Amino acid sequence: MNRKEYYQKNKEKIKAAVKAYRERNKEKVSEKTKSWAQLNPEKMREYRKKYEKENPVITLLRNCRGRAKREGFPM
Repeated sequence: MNRKEYYQKNKEKIKAAVKAYRERNKEKVSEKTKSWAQLNPEKMREYRKKYEKENPVITLLRNCRGRAKREGFPM
């Protein structure tokens, strides 16, 4: 059995294990993600553009909240 087959057969088990690992190591995962983002700004830019294009409502809400916070409006 190769990796792909194993993953397909154990998808839920693997996802649960990854989620548990991330919960136990929040700071470590966060630091690693931040350092990767700083080293790969062009990939982050592409990811953000893709996300914003696929999720326009969430993007609009996030931008509105940011403006409201910056302008001092109550939330």
